[in-house]
Amino acid sequence: MSLVSCTEKVKPWGSLSLSKENNNIYLHLWNWIGGVITVNGLLSQVQSASFLDSGDNLTFVQEEKVSALTLQLPEINQGNSLRIIKLTVDSKKFDKTKGPEFLPLKVSHVNHKKITGKITITNGVNFSITGNEVLTSKRGFEIYEEQVKTVKFTINGHTRFRYNRKGDIRTVHSLKFKEGQDYHVVYSHYKNGSVVEIITELE
Repeated sequence: MSLVSCTEKVKPWGSLSLSKENNNIYLHLWNWIGGVITVNGLLSQVQSASFLDSGDNLTFVQEEKVSALTLQLPEINQGNSLRIIKLTVDSKKFDKTKGPEFLPLKVSHVNHKKITGKITITNGVNFSITGNEVLTSKRGFEIYEEQVKTVKFTINGHTRFRYNRKGDIRTVHSLKFKEGQDYHVVYSHYKNGSVVEIITELE
């Protein structure tokens, strides 16, 4: 998926990404607490809209003259996980003067760190992981640090998700965090905190 960003104005509900394989657009509801959302600048004809996790179809109204898509969502977001909406469209075209308005946080892969451990869920976006950091030896081998530590994270618009089933690693659009499950997190550390780059669920 490649993230689309057009201006520095932040959407109240989240961010938008595109599938490279097909005509799907994904709305990541980072800040959505419930109620209707509007996607501005979408020139594509929307064929269907549904929640990615449950598959529930959503009611929507598309105003082509003003390039606006309005989605009717539940009044209250009762889940603890990040909700993602999948839009199936005839093409992926946008009017950049009207939107999308979300500019994702830039992620640097320089001097990144790794930690493997168990996730403690705080909500759909913020979480912490307790485990062992992965260090690189002088010979280039990866080894686990003996000291157990806890690191707090916030998922951002560039975070990528994967799962590893006995060496079979595949990229997915999202993960439903499970308490007691092992995860591997790649992140960059800055003065203001740690930025998540990749989260992998381990079997």
